[in-house]
Amino acid sequence: MLKVWSKFWEYLWILGWGLLGIILGLILQSPVKTLLSLGLASVGLVGICYILLVVGWWIPLVPTLLSLASAGLTTSFFDRDLRTLLEQRSLTLKRCFDTIHNGPLQTLAVILRSLGEEDIETRKLRSQLEQLNRELRSIPDYLSQEMLSRDDRLYLEGNEVLDLQTPIAELLYHIYDSTLRRNFQGFETIQSFIPPNFEPLADCYLNAEQKRGLYLFLQEALCNVGKHSQGATRLDVICTRSANEYCLQIIDNGSGIISKSNYQSYGRGTDQAQDLARKLRGKFRRFPHSPQGIVCELTWAVENNWWQRFLYPGN
Repeated sequence: MLKVWSKFWEYLWILGWGLLGIILGLILQSPVKTLLSLGLASVGLVGICYILLVVGWWIPLVPTLLSLASAGLTTSFFDRDLRTLLEQRSLTLKRCFDTIHNGPLQTLAVILRSLGEEDIETRKLRSQLEQLNRELRSIPDYLSQEMLSRDDRLYLEGNEVLDLQTPIAELLYHIYDSTLRRNFQGFETIQSFIPPNFEPLADCYLNAEQKRGLYLFLQEALCNVGKHSQGATRLDVICTRSANEYCLQIIDNGSGIISKSNYQSYGRGTDQAQDLARKLRGKFRRFPHSPQGIVCELTWAVENNWWQRFLYPGN
C-alpha cells in the first residue's frame, strides 16, 4: 500500500535539503543560529515525511536528515573559520600600519621638518636616517611576529616584546620612557621631565586590545610633541581618576601649532585616538593650552564591575 519515488527523485530530494543546509550556514554566519535553524528545518522535514507517509508515500528521511545537518554544520564552521582568518589578517594589517605610522613615519616627519632648517648638522641628520633605516628593517620581523603570536603580546622597535597582561601603570611608563628616548627635535629643548604617575589607572580593567589602543594613544601624543613642538621647555603627562571618570592628558608649552583649525585636524593619530575613545565609551579632545602649547586629552568612564576583575586579572 506504500508508494516510493524513483532513484532520481530520491537523490534530488536529498540533494535539495543538503543545499538548504548550505544556504542556512552561509546566510546565518553563526554556529548557534545555524544549529537552531537546522533543528527547525529537521522538525519540518520529519513533519513532511510523516504527512507523506500517512497519504501513502515512503520518502527518504534519515539520509535526508544527515545531508541537511552535515552540509549546514560543515558550511557554518568553514565559513566561520574563513571569516576569522580574514579578520585576523585585517587586524594584523591595521596593527602593522599603526606601527609604521607611530614608528618610521614619525621619524620621517622629523627628518623632513629638520631639512627646512639652514643649520642642520650632518651628524644629526645621519643619526635620524640610521634610526629610520632600523625602524623600516624591523617591519618584516614585526609582521611575522604578529601573524604567529598571541593577541596579548605587543612588539616594539628593536624586537622588544611587551606582555599586555602587565599592569597598566607599568606598561604606560615603559612606553613613555622609550618614546622620549627617540631622536626627536621637540624633545631636545624640554628642560622639565616630571615622571608621570599612572597609578590612578591601576584599578582600570581593560582587555588586551584596549591596552594596545591606550599605548598607541600615549605614543602618538608624545611623538606629536617631538615633531611639532617648537621651543617647548616643559612636558607633563597627567593621569587622574575622579569618582566618575579616568583622564589622561599630555601637555606641552611649545608653539608648534599656530592655527586653531589645526587643533582639530584629522590624521591617522586622530583616528587612533577617536577609535580608542569609542571602544572605551569615552571622549578624545585636543585643544590649546594657556598661555601656549597643546593639551591632548582622553577621558573615559569608571566601571568597577565584578566581572571585569574576573575577566582582566592582569590589570
